[in-house]
Amino acid sequence: MQPNIFLTANLKTMATKNKLCARWLAQSQIDPSTIADRLFQNQFGLIDYKLDTGVGLYEKLHTSILYGDWKPKQDPHGGATVIVGAGLGYGVNTVLTNTPNSHRVIVIEPRPEILMACLGQTDYSQFIAAGKLFFIPPVHEVFEQVLAQLDISFLFNQIYFRTDLACKQIGPEYTQWGKYVATRLQNFSIEIRTLREKQEVMVQNELSNYVDAMKHGSLQSLQDKAHGLAAVIIGSAPSFDVIGPQLAEKSGNALYACAMQALPSLMALGIKPDLCLGLDYGPVLGWSIATEERKEFAKDIPLIYSTKMNPDVVRDYPGPKIPMWTQGGIATYVFKGRELVVDAGGNVAVTLTRILALFGVSSITLAGQDFAWSDTKTHAEAHHSNHRLNKNPTPQSQKSTTIELTNRDGETIYTNLSYLSAKRDMEKTISKTDIPFFNLYGGGAIIKGTTEITVEEAHQKGILASAPGTRREFLGALAQAMTPRPRPVFESRSRQWVESLKFATKRIEKLFKKPQRNRGEIQGALHNVMLFTRQDPLYMPYLYNEIMDIGGLIYAQASYGPAEFVRFKQITKRIIRKVKEMDATLSIDAIRNAA
Repeated sequence: MQPNIFLTANLKTMATKNKLCARWLAQSQIDPSTIADRLFQNQFGLIDYKLDTGVGLYEKLHTSILYGDWKPKQDPHGGATVIVGAGLGYGVNTVLTNTPNSHRVIVIEPRPEILMACLGQTDYSQFIAAGKLFFIPPVHEVFEQVLAQLDISFLFNQIYFRTDLACKQIGPEYTQWGKYVATRLQNFSIEIRTLREKQEVMVQNELSNYVDAMKHGSLQSLQDKAHGLAAVIIGSAPSFDVIGPQLAEKSGNALYACAMQALPSLMALGIKPDLCLGLDYGPVLGWSIATEERKEFAKDIPLIYSTKMNPDVVRDYPGPKIPMWTQGGIATYVFKGRELVVDAGGNVAVTLTRILALFGVSSITLAGQDFAWSDTKTHAEAHHSNHRLNKNPTPQSQKSTTIELTNRDGETIYTNLSYLSAKRDMEKTISKTDIPFFNLYGGGAIIKGTTEITVEEAHQKGILASAPGTRREFLGALAQAMTPRPRPVFESRSRQWVESLKFATKRIEKLFKKPQRNRGEIQGALHNVMLFTRQDPLYMPYLYNEIMDIGGLIYAQASYGPAEFVRFKQITKRIIRKVKEMDATLSIDAIRNAA
């Protein structure tokens, strides 16, 4: 047995192809000789690693039992396997030897000494150099970066998740990382598929709203204009039925903000918010202003609306309105510095938190933000999504996604992945700001980073009190911000795009006459088309699905034939149509035609 025979070659390759993990290993300053002292041959005849307990890592179970089911059961081409725990590489090697080069293997190893031991037993240099094998240090941000690169695999193939059972003997961090990765993979799968479904509608909405948005003004001038102002974000969770009447009776002089869909709940209590936020891209928000009574209530409440919001709902809103540009759309790159571009996420309360933080408020108090529901109802009484449950913990249609939690008082409450994801986003946002956060707690999920208080305590401690004059000054600044903005000028691109894609299509058509022989050239040509499609930051958000579809042809296609060429031509036709649509709204020619 020659311990650590491959360590030097693997570390050398990682220094150029897997830099972050190589740097983490270097900083750990593990002496390879200490690892060699722990290696031995166990009763199965396998190289093993002696733990601090004196027991070998693989003495209890043979590797054939541990990793026998790690081989992908479906076509692994273009997919990925994410592994928590490298061990001595037995599981990693099982996946590497049973998958093609197009299948990525991502390994998270929490302990540097274990990863060093793994790297010493197998020559991974070719796999690392080819990008097939990638090791990740135990840093959440690094994992998130790598996860974002697996979008095509999520859309067109399968992502396998494996936790090394043997490694769980080493310490609790393997179980902790296993839970984290499993949750993130599940959430990311939902996010990426939701984005694919929603992106086209959202950017179409943004194009439809574009001209009016320029007339409605900009949030840019409101940045850091709310110093000394206490803010309250009102939600429509079950607890609001108890907290709402208390706030209606005595509200203080804080700035009250809510989601547009919460307006009926506030109207029922006679609470008039200072502003509301519209985020949903679908027509559902129209319910909030569906009656004349609701329109009358909302006619003097400013609406901050996402430019991705349904344009019919925006047009129908009876009150003053101002646009909010968000990441993932037209404004992501081209409006930086000219507009306040917000990382909106998918939850209104989280988005309001981020907006108010950018405005510079002195404190934020959450009301009716449970991120959960009780055993009798899902929302406040007047909310359109409320279900009366009669002790049934969730509507029948949602039973498979329900998660049980315990609240602060030890009572069982119910939530789902969407609420938990929003709660994590809220907690992450809170952790990144110095603004004090308070929660008018009403029995929902515990929100880390907030101080739980009652309405009475909030008044006694002055939490709902703004500095004199600040509320009036801010609302004046908000009204002033609703001033038309000059439209940015962009050159037309469609003619250049049509010519470039026509040229690329002719070349690819020739290559497809002998697809098996020209496989490498076809992939190279498709890759060039994908790079071309991604090169314009203004157009890229609207072309998201087409970029993903080309990526699927490159990375997730085992072989090529006439059907794949037909798919490519269909994709390029959609690209050209969309570029022409963008030009019709955004280009200098569109401005001239409008004049």
